[in-house]
Amino acid sequence: MSQSLEHKLSHVSIGYRLIRAYSKHMIFSWYSHVEIAGQEHIPHNEPYIILPCHQNAAMDCVTVLALLQEPVVFFARSDMFSTPLKANLMYTLKIMPAYRHQEGWGNIKKNEENFQMAVRWLSNGIPLCIMPEGGQDEKHSLRAFVKGPFRVAMGAQKNLSPQPVWILPIGLEHGNYDQYGYPLAINIGEPISVNPYLPQADESEAVKINQLRDHAFSAVQKLMVDIPLEHYQEILTADYLCQNLRIRQQGREDNEISRLQARQELTNRLTKVQDEQWWQHLTDLCQVFYSFRPDLLTISQVLAYPENKSRCTLYCLLFAPLFLLALTADALVLLVMKYAQKHSPAGFAATIQYALLMLAAPVYYVIFSIVTGVCLTWWWGLIALVLLPLLQRVNLKLIPRYRLLWHYWCKTKQKRQALQIQDYVWLKIREQQ
Repeated sequence: MSQSLEHKLSHVSIGYRLIRAYSKHMIFSWYSHVEIAGQEHIPHNEPYIILPCHQNAAMDCVTVLALLQEPVVFFARSDMFSTPLKANLMYTLKIMPAYRHQEGWGNIKKNEENFQMAVRWLSNGIPLCIMPEGGQDEKHSLRAFVKGPFRVAMGAQKNLSPQPVWILPIGLEHGNYDQYGYPLAINIGEPISVNPYLPQADESEAVKINQLRDHAFSAVQKLMVDIPLEHYQEILTADYLCQNLRIRQQGREDNEISRLQARQELTNRLTKVQDEQWWQHLTDLCQVFYSFRPDLLTISQVLAYPENKSRCTLYCLLFAPLFLLALTADALVLLVMKYAQKHSPAGFAATIQYALLMLAAPVYYVIFSIVTGVCLTWWWGLIALVLLPLLQRVNLKLIPRYRLLWHYWCKTKQKRQALQIQDYVWLKIREQQ
């Protein structure tokens, strides 16, 4: 890789700053709310590698960017650099290719140069973000870690010793993998020092890398909901339907981090259940439940807070005129996003919609404002240009409220079935105590 490309990846341009600021603004619009725990663990002004769990394509990268002020260099699958246009876009966003075994052993050698460059970046105080699972899967499950991030960490530690290089584990919990208007929880763990894993004269570097990888895997696993693939759907359903009961039982503060911790505890308890007859009945209940195509998170909110029905109704009635105005102004963008959601490749629905929202929406607003100015007067066009982005933000924030209102007043069969599952699972949880 040329020195000019290395400089391009290292240089913080005005364009990069603008794109990053815009992206950070949009990420807080995309999610209904974002909660972050453990920000004090970020080792600012020291070399570190960010290791998040990877479940939702580029949305995981965007959420990492929202955490930090400094530039971050990412690694991504090499097939995302398949054309010169794609490659230049990725390099502009400070994303480098990582080659995998299935892409041929000849390509794996290219990683060596990239890894050496990564070591230099760490040495210069530029943090890296590497998805340690080597790929992504839309499941609340942690897959085995690849060795690449830990080879980079070890190489940087050799160059910088005795100054420590840190590995920062992060758990990401998306309320929905495919749609906007759902919560995001970011759980940051304590950083892991690579220094103690440097091999001594009589030790194997490969063994020490494996030990570091195991430590990091355990750290990330503790920061997320790691549901085993066996009975995955049943445990996921039980987690969401019972999480608020668990919070109230323990008297915890009602927030997304508490709900994440409640789902972790419920998952641990349910994985210990060995009663196959119990599991079979739960599977049958879930099959009926999912035949209604439920919105699991919204249903769980309705069950947890039935007393909020009147408040939600009043809120939606008060904001109905503003919502209708915002919905009308943003209708074309929303229709394009809905089409993209239905026709996106598996695992990339949110990423494609988010990209459309960032790129297509401003173009649409400019064209709309120009047409308004030509048809009416220039100052009406200027007003449209100012109001349309504000109405977009209003729209993204109000749609979840109206979704919740719809579930409060309708979805009777889904709620009835969800209560059966909740009662059935909660009885087993209480038996275990």
